[in-house]
Amino acid sequence: SITYKASNPLQTIALGKNDETALRFTGGLTATYQAVTTATQNLKIVGAGGIDFFNQRNEVIAPPELFFQANQTNPGVSTLGNADSRFTNWNVNAIHTFTPASGSFRTTTSAGVQWEDRQLNRARTTAEGLLPGQQNVNQGSVLNAFEELTHERTVGLYGQEEWLGLRERLLLSAGVRTERSSANGDVNKFYFFPKASGSYRFPDLLGAGSDFKLRVAYGETGNQPLFGQKFTTLQGGQVIGGHVGTVVGNVAGAPDIRPERTREIEAGADATLARGRATFEVTLFDRRTSDLLVPATPAPSTGYGLQFLNGGKIKNQGIEIAVGATPLQSEHFNWLFRTTFTSIRNRVLELNLPGGGQGFRPANAGYGLGFGEFFVQVGRPITQIIGVDDKGNVISLGQANPKFRWAFSNQLTYHRASLAFLWDWQYGGVAQNQTLSLYDCNGLAPDFSTPRGQAGFDACNNTGDARPFVQSTSFLKLRNASLSLDLPETWASWFGARSARVSVEGVNLITITDYIGYDPEVSNYGSQAITRNIDLGPYPPSRSFFFTIQAGF
Repeated sequence: SITYKASNPLQTIALGKNDETALRFTGGLTATYQAVTTATQNLKIVGAGGIDFFNQRNEVIAPPELFFQANQTNPGVSTLGNADSRFTNWNVNAIHTFTPASGSFRTTTSAGVQWEDRQLNRARTTAEGLLPGQQNVNQGSVLNAFEELTHERTVGLYGQEEWLGLRERLLLSAGVRTERSSANGDVNKFYFFPKASGSYRFPDLLGAGSDFKLRVAYGETGNQPLFGQKFTTLQGGQVIGGHVGTVVGNVAGAPDIRPERTREIEAGADATLARGRATFEVTLFDRRTSDLLVPATPAPSTGYGLQFLNGGKIKNQGIEIAVGATPLQSEHFNWLFRTTFTSIRNRVLELNLPGGGQGFRPANAGYGLGFGEFFVQVGRPITQIIGVDDKGNVISLGQANPKFRWAFSNQLTYHRASLAFLWDWQYGGVAQNQTLSLYDCNGLAPDFSTPRGQAGFDACNNTGDARPFVQSTSFLKLRNASLSLDLPETWASWFGARSARVSVEGVNLITITDYIGYDPEVSNYGSQAITRNIDLGPYPPSRSFFFTIQAGF
């Protein structure tokens, strides 16, 4: 009910209200029982439980005297929203370790049960046509209410075996997890997810004090369907003859829906050089996901407009590299350098859609081909964005996934002072800049008189070209910088402490990018697997500064 269109920002600030209150509590408890302890065997029972509780309350009020409310059918809006989320879990594990008297190998056997419960309650009441000077939701002429209750439960069992031998050089591991969930179509069916791995160390292969390890692993994981995708929902609020009733919704349930299954194989090498002053890690992986949950359009004769089905395969291939080094090290000065590099490529391999379709438009894909929108298509990246050019041809405009991410961190310590900073570089990737399109389409962009501004206005109002509104998200950011000082022990003792430290830290300090907007890492719909990188009037990213005093007693 608060908008920047056709409004006076100063009036909106003075008369409008948009308050949000959030409360979160997380807690856990762990208990360990040492059941058996001998010279060769050890058995312990470990139990743990936890809770994550979150409450959010929103109160949004737009009184009728606001400019953008004056032209509404029922001027004056008051919205009261409340959301409660409660996640609880517990697990019990048995861990057995066996080492023969010779010490030639060691086995570790573990098994356990895991239980998770997820509950969400969202409610929102909106009143339109507020009486002058009133804010309560019962002071409007038109009321709209919404409530959503979800409850999911998952039970899992697992078993794992590890063997370490050959003078602690060879490590072999195998395990399996099986789980069932109320989100699946068959709530009583257990799905199995195996895993196996192996590694071998070569001590001193690269010089005295070095260690080199080769490793390979295979594993399977599951991604559960969302709550309610197996049900055909009923829509309430229908009043017929003075009686409240329900009608069948537009989305058909999938009673046999099952989890997505991801199979991944990876291989890599780790090295430690110069007695720990340098480290190197590299990993290559191939990840294939089958039974992909995709939205499908049923036959019109069914009466439904949408149904979620298991009907697709995608692959992700990539490389991850991490390097660490201590270039300078002396009695009073130390320089620690680390860098990480990640590059991932993905492709849609198969879509088993009704009617043999080769692509679909996911939910929240965008606002039309004239502005760019996501389109999942066989043979293309899953985060592909398509649109039309100035001749009306549908073309690919890129994908949300970047070509690579490269981060550099440094920590320099001199006597008691320490300076640390982290740079993050992203190359490639695109975003739908819908905020820019709103300014360009209405001739309100700050650079309207420039060639770029004129091109955006012309694209929106004449040619329908989407290219000006799908922009590169490449950037270089100084994400974090901090300076700290360990105070002398005598100073700390003045207030009864053993040690004390003062520090100043800045977060999100510098962003270098060609992206026209607040932040190239924008995502209007939060963390999404596909439809991320949409910019539509987001909150500006915060630049934070912290001054901290730490004391140890």
